[in-house]
Amino acid sequence: MTPLIVGVLLGFALALPGLIYLVRELRVAQDRLLTAWREGAVVPPRAEAPTQNPPLAPLPAVLQPFVDHWEAPASREAEEAKIRRWLEDGWSPERIARHLADPPDA
Repeated sequence: MTPLIVGVLLGFALALPGLIYLVRELRVAQDRLLTAWREGAVVPPRAEAPTQNPPLAPLPAVLQPFVDHWEAPASREAEEAKIRRWLEDGWSPERIARHLADPPDA
């Protein structure tokens, strides 16, 4: 026999016990499921797929020009994310507008 055939047969012989075990476990699981179904158990429906995040509320009108003056979409997203963080931190739109219009010296 060629070494390839010997290798295939040897690999199959080594994998056979694992395959037999998996087939037995599958049968046991299937028997348990069918027995429970016959006894009236109800299989719950699958969980719903996660939904996308709801769209963000538009920024206040006083802040939108600070986002709109950026041309690159990545820059717009970064600026909007920064403004939204400040809003979440409790900054008022007017305070954010003043800060963006006249930033403090670093």
